[in-house]
Amino acid sequence: RRAEQYANQALASDPMLAQAQMALGWVRYNRAGVPAAMPLTERAARLGCRDAYWLLAWWLGVIGRIADARHWADTAMAADPLNEMSVWVRGMVDFWDGRFEDTLERFQRYSEKVAPDSPLILWWWAQAKSYAGHRDEALVDFQKVARQQAGVISSLSALYCVAISGDKDKLHQALAAESELLQSANTDEWYPNFIANCQAMVGDYEGAMDWLERAVAFGFSNHRFLLNSSPFLAPLRSNPRFERLLEQAREQERAFVL
Repeated sequence: RRAEQYANQALASDPMLAQAQMALGWVRYNRAGVPAAMPLTERAARLGCRDAYWLLAWWLGVIGRIADARHWADTAMAADPLNEMSVWVRGMVDFWDGRFEDTLERFQRYSEKVAPDSPLILWWWAQAKSYAGHRDEALVDFQKVARQQAGVISSLSALYCVAISGDKDKLHQALAAESELLQSANTDEWYPNFIANCQAMVGDYEGAMDWLERAVAFGFSNHRFLLNSSPFLAPLRSNPRFERLLEQAREQERAFVL
């Protein structure tokens, strides 16, 4: 409420203030998810707010608008090619498009030349490795992130390290002990996907479906990624709940108008 108050005060002083548009977009995201935030974020980007470039690209990828996401990711890279968020979101567009090896190459270059200790890049680099089938290599990177005390992404990395062992009971115990993580995951479009992958890795397919439904409910409508690109979800694709979820995601993408 206070963030909304200050953003509106800023806009009352200057309706063209891009940072205030973006701030109000963040308020709407936290209240209602990605679709509610997009118009204000897009307005901020067109007014020249550089942070809005990468954020708009991320959210467009989440929704499933890959071509539009690529446009704004390229805009972010052109504006600030050494910015971690610009590099991250450009790699993420390839990730959403199922081009995991391209994501790996981009993140490797950035890690070697610019920011070798970035937990954000390392976490997504590990995910791209796991999606590309390099799960042993991914495990090494997830272990590094888990040790970095980088908040939610360290907690999620620790879950992967448990899940890869295939021990369902141990994973459930680890999840039950992470109350703050579970709270964060309920208000995010990607964290539930990550937890669903961990559940699927240990054979808890109904638990995985529960988390995927939360992700889609919060705005993850990239149904092509769920259907075609995620190897973790292969065991779920014959589940009637999965088909209903895909249709919900398709409908959300069709309903989205920027």
